[in-house]
Amino acid sequence: MNKRNIIYTTIVVLCAAALVGCQSVSYSRIGPGPELEYALAQCEINAMSTEQGMFAMGTPGYVFGAQLGNAITNEVRRQEYIRRCMVLNGWRQGPSSAARAGAHQFRTPTTMQPSTLQQRRPPTRVIAGQ
Repeated sequence: MNKRNIIYTTIVVLCAAALVGCQSVSYSRIGPGPELEYALAQCEINAMSTEQGMFAMGTPGYVFGAQLGNAITNEVRRQEYIRRCMVLNGWRQGPSSAARAGAHQFRTPTTMQPSTLQQRRPPTRVIAGQ
């Protein structure tokens, strides 16, 4: 890869990242848990620890490609972590409001309280082999 191709590729990737960053996401409550703002903030803070570093040696094109691949993988890993964390906090990620304009959306009441069956506690003792 020559220098011109690297510059064009960088511009295309930055434009694509900017467009993806403008995507709006909505959440609907699926169970008990903290309020949306608190849950999202907590998940985003914890998602910062999912990033993995990388090391590459070789031609500039190879190093650029390795860094680009690592950046994309880190972002996918971060988004997946946030999605799963929000489910654990009682929120489901849905499509943007424009995409669901004609679709039926399932909504659970926000006053839903956990039943005694849903309140599971960890075992008090663990025996090896069971």
